[in-house]
Parts: sequence; C-alpha cells; structure tokens
Amino acid sequence: MAKLSLTFDSLYNKVSRFLGWTDTPTDHQLEIVKEIVYSAYRRFLYPIDIRNGQEHVWSFLKQYFTLSILPDKWKYALPENFSEMLTDPSFEDNDGYHALTKVTPEQILEMRVGSTQTAVPSYYSVTSSEYNLDVGTYYELWLYGDPGSAYKFQFFYKIDPLKPGATSDYLVGGIKATEAIVETCLAVAETQEDGTVGVHNQLANKLLQDLIIADSRTKESSVLGNLYTYRKGTMVERSGHARFEVENYFDGTFTD
Repeated sequence: MAKLSLTFDSLYNKVSRFLGWTDTPTDHQLEIVKEIVYSAYRRFLYPIDIRNGQEHVWSFLKQYFTLSILPDKWKYALPENFSEMLTDPSFEDNDGYHALTKVTPEQILEMRVGSTQTAVPSYYSVTSSEYNLDVGTYYELWLYGDPGSAYKFQFFYKIDPLKPGATSDYLVGGIKATEAIVETCLAVAETQEDGTVGVHNQLANKLLQDLIIADSRTKESSVLGNLYTYRKGTMVERSGHARFEVENYFDGTFTD
C-alpha cells in the first residue's frame, strides 16, 4: 500500500513543475532542482524556534543506540549519520553504575597520560575522527578508564540524514512533515529562481513553526511525569520544568 509521505523523486517533480519545467527534469534542470531541494531540506532539518530563538531538534531525528564496549578498548566509531549526543551514555543493564560524564577530548588524553588503569568507564568525549568526501566528518566516542569487561552503553543521539541513495528514498518526518518540506522547497525555488520572497516563503515559515509547536508538545507529553538524572549526582529534573534534589537517586534508563 502506497504511503502519503513523499519520496525525493516526488519532490523533484513538484519543484520542476513550479519552475515551469517538465514533471521529470533531466540534465541541467535536474541539477538545479536537486540543489533547491537539498537547500530546502537543510533549512527544514535545522529550524529556529521563533518563540525562543534557539535551534529546534525534531523528535524524529532523535535516535536510540546501543554500543557494545569491549575490554581494553577506549575508542569507538559512532554511526555514519551521527550529528551530536543528546544524552549521556548509561549502562544498558542498569547494574548500578552512573551515567558517564562528558569531558573534552583533551581532558581524556590528559587523564590517560596520568593513568591508563583498567576500570569501569566514567568519562566520555565525542570527537571527529576523519573526513570522507562522500559523507563528511565521522565521529568517535572516547572513554576513560579502560574497560576491564564487556559492557553495553545506551544513549540517544541526533542524526544527520544522509544524502538520498535513490530517488525512491523517503523524506524524514513522515506524513506530518510533508507539507512543511514541500513549501520550504517552493520557498527556496521562489527566492532563488524568481528573486522574490512571496507567498511560499510565508506559508513555509507558518507550517514550519506550527510543526515545531506540535513536535514540542509531543516530546513534552512523552516524558512528563518521569524523572531523569540531570547530571551525575542527585540533581533531578522533571521534563525541563522543575529541578530538585533527591537523596541517593539514580535512574540509568532513558525514555524517548
């Protein structure tokens, strides 16, 4: 059964028709259409919430991940679509260990110079590892101390959606994001090719902000009433709305 969400091919066709070209652009026209779509897609993926002037992280870009930790290994490659860490890594088995504390890569190296003893990892850092022309920058997770046993970490990270491998690839966000993405594409085409800031820019901004509000409510309702460790220690927050201290409290689990 066909989905109502759009593929990249459908988006290319919509932009091409808007520009007065054929439904299936080719050659130079296709290159222009792809540039417009990719520019609009980036604009959609990293929006600013005008209510607070801060970047909004879409709930559908929040990815749960488990990482197998091996004895005596302190460097680990992160997924190809990794963008940034959203939660501190915790031990999957909930065996009483605290979530790891984030430090800089330089601090990890300084601690390793002082001591490389085998211990339960307590600190971590994320650093770039290499640059690939096809994908961009890869990232690594560094640990201190050196694991003496095998563990499993769990955490949430923000994904950077990869460039489509085929025109049949679907856009992120599902059906609810479709119209905002379409209008953002038409807004970029309107500005870039027609040199005007018109109705499509206005509609794209409205749909984007409406979607941000709806997405914010979804995230708040999914965690409201649950307690999470705010930092390593006893300071606890309830969905970002209240902070208070609980004696000897630790919860190593995460809920999306």
